[in-house]
Amino acid sequence: MNILKLTLLSLLLLPGPVLRAEPPAVAPPNPTDPLAEALPILQAKYVDFKALQFKEGDRLSDLIARSGGGLTLDPSPQARIQPSTDLIVSALLPGNVAYFSLPTFCMDHGFPPILAQISQWTQQGVTGMIFDVRSNKDDNDYQGAADIANLVVPSGTTVFTIKEAGGNTHICSTREATQTFLGPVIVLTNRQTTGAGEALADYLRQYRGAIVLGQTTRGQTAVLSWTPLSSGQVLWFPTARVSLPNGIDLWKHPVVPDIALTLDDHAEKGALVL
Repeated sequence: MNILKLTLLSLLLLPGPVLRAEPPAVAPPNPTDPLAEALPILQAKYVDFKALQFKEGDRLSDLIARSGGGLTLDPSPQARIQPSTDLIVSALLPGNVAYFSLPTFCMDHGFPPILAQISQWTQQGVTGMIFDVRSNKDDNDYQGAADIANLVVPSGTTVFTIKEAGGNTHICSTREATQTFLGPVIVLTNRQTTGAGEALADYLRQYRGAIVLGQTTRGQTAVLSWTPLSSGQVLWFPTARVSLPNGIDLWKHPVVPDIALTLDDHAEKGALVL
């Protein structure tokens, strides 16, 4: 592990009112507030609508404030809807440590060549693997995260269970016949690590003994959906819970690193771009 730690350290050093005598007990509806558009969808699909404590007179901003980050409003669809164009990249670092930068889990974005490299690296005696999920952008690609886990977990292993608000359940398992690496694993996280990225970090720590380095993740692990509003904004909300094989629900369950690192956000962003 000493070579692995040294490699990591070198890597990390390289986001006027009208007065009323008796105000009404219930605020009148605001025709410009988007709650009327969003409410029926949230009532049907939000993973825990009761937790929003909806009452008459609420505005959408009230529900957002009570959601603890569960509801978010983006200024336009382009903010998160467009698929990531970033590539998965890999490198064999000094000490024969395999490093994977995972801004996305899309298997078409550079992962197939990695599978061919791994057998070659294994012959060279890989001593450790680093999975970098800092600023991962694939919130909902839990099967892609399970495919990454397949590098260090045997095929056919259940990684995540996804349960929709309506009751339907889906299983994400490792499914590729790859050569499983049994050596030490480290996961790098930051404050932007969310969704499938933080779920992978949590799974690898609990079921693979991985060490997590970096910063506490956002705690937003869930399947997210979105709906456009007439204002031009997009409302994001969780529609399915994600849990580990032991039943632990990962919603609002941030990953606290084993080794916390205080990094300058600007410097870190520049390193990730490189």
